[in-house]
Amino acid sequence: MKEFSNEMMRLKEDGETIFIITHNPELVECCCDYFMFMENGKVKWHGIKDKKDMEKIREFFDQT
Repeated sequence: MKEFSNEMMRLKEDGETIFIITHNPELVECCCDYFMFMENGKVKWHGIKDKKDMEKIREFFDQT
């Protein structure tokens, strides 16, 4: 996971746009600037990585 997140950060620094599908909140926290959560093929919610949304992300993953 550490190697993967390091590579994602390197690509991000190079200006690349990366889509990551994950069930890992730590990966979202370390690598993502923007996120969206989908359920049954529909966007449930989305946002930018800030303190409020990171709390919401942690709560979401704690429920699953």
